[in-house]
Amino acid sequence: MKTLNINGQTVYYGIIYDYDEVNGETAETKFYLTNNVYKKVKKYRFFGPLITVPNNKMVFRLGYDIESVNRTKGGVRKDIERKIELLGRAEEIANGEIV
Repeated sequence: MKTLNINGQTVYYGIIYDYDEVNGETAETKFYLTNNVYKKVKKYRFFGPLITVPNNKMVFRLGYDIESVNRTKGGVRKDIERKIELLGRAEEIANGEIV
């Protein structure tokens, strides 16, 4: 995962590419607040050896590749800042600050 600093907040992101017959190639960017969090699970669900797999919690995503040359830096920054602002709003609601 790559690191991005927006207004003093560090977020980690990964770009996922996909291809299907209808839409062709698509990309999305998933953002995380933590990096390198792992958990141990059984390889075959109920049996087999224990393996370590990544377990980072995704906090938001954008429906495009943020590293694309077709996107402006200002537009990408605006979208990411808006999503981070909404994360703060979720915390305010949990604390009872509705209005």
